[in-house]
Amino acid sequence: MFQRIICVLILVLLCTKATLLAQNDISFEAYMQERDSLVQLNIGKQYQSFTASHLYENKTVTEKDLQGKVTIINFWFQECAPCVAEFGALNKLYTSFRSNPAFQFISFTNDLKMNAIKSVKRYDLLFPIYPISPDECNRLIYDQGYPTTIIVNDLGKVVLIKSGGSLDQAEIDATVHKYAQIIDSLLLATNRTTVTPKNGISTDTTILARQEQLHAIDSVYTQESNKPFPDFVLDSTWLIALGTNTKISLREMLNRYDQKMIYLDVWASWCGGCRKDIRESKMAKQFLDEQDAPWIYLSCDEDTNAWATAAIKDSITSNQYRLLDTQNSPLLNYLNVTLIPRYLVLDLEHHLVSTYGPRPTNMIELEKLFKK
Repeated sequence: MFQRIICVLILVLLCTKATLLAQNDISFEAYMQERDSLVQLNIGKQYQSFTASHLYENKTVTEKDLQGKVTIINFWFQECAPCVAEFGALNKLYTSFRSNPAFQFISFTNDLKMNAIKSVKRYDLLFPIYPISPDECNRLIYDQGYPTTIIVNDLGKVVLIKSGGSLDQAEIDATVHKYAQIIDSLLLATNRTTVTPKNGISTDTTILARQEQLHAIDSVYTQESNKPFPDFVLDSTWLIALGTNTKISLREMLNRYDQKMIYLDVWASWCGGCRKDIRESKMAKQFLDEQDAPWIYLSCDEDTNAWATAAIKDSITSNQYRLLDTQNSPLLNYLNVTLIPRYLVLDLEHHLVSTYGPRPTNMIELEKLFKK
């Protein structure tokens, strides 16, 4: 009898321990998801302040040097195997872009200067290296792991934060190739011809040709294809529908088009290129109607009357919404929208298929994406 009681007690203890472990796993997973979401809140914001001296040149770099240049910032240390594994691919990326005056590569290491110099010689590192303290490294990578790569646009705003690495060369090459795509698209954007910007967003008709190039690159800034929008974008992006004064979230708006592919058009009444595309989009509208794929308009207008007048004049009153607070819009910041028109393609689950979707005049590409 005594032995039976002991066995029961042991079973109870084991079950209790298993339950606690499961709860801890869930808590840890929730913590990691929350931490990652908080880090991603920095997308679209100005990068942090810093000052660092070059490893062996008489040169200092600060956050002010980010202005006017597309910058990739990589963080590493010599005992980090995934950091070392990506050196070769990063060397190739640096070599590909180094001749472009609008590009720069900043590499931060928390190694001592002597050890960093040994790494330069051992791995034949070509990109500029700046040793900083471990605490400073942790601050600049938002307390993430190593390696961390951050890409900043020519306005000094964060476009991508990628932490963690791999020892698989194919995976490393694919990741660094994506960095190159992002840098390519940002460099194209820095070469744009602009008119007076509205809300920090630039436009003119020459950008229409640039959009074709960007669609060909189809750069994905912070997300893989067919990955959902982060919750903070869905729940913190606010809109109003034409003819109403009711504020709704991006999530609420998308729920109105359940299980439908969506063609999302970011435009404005003052954008000549946007309205040119709209006027020349008869075939695209007919095609999307046939595919039961709504064409949704997201206006960046701050002037409600100008927005409504343009929508009525161009006969685009259906599925018409205006973004609120475009300067701080989580959606615009997440996608790094600095020029319009901008077209997005969403799948049936409203996951991003293309962050630089084809223009409505490009029927070949539209049919590839939408034809059932």
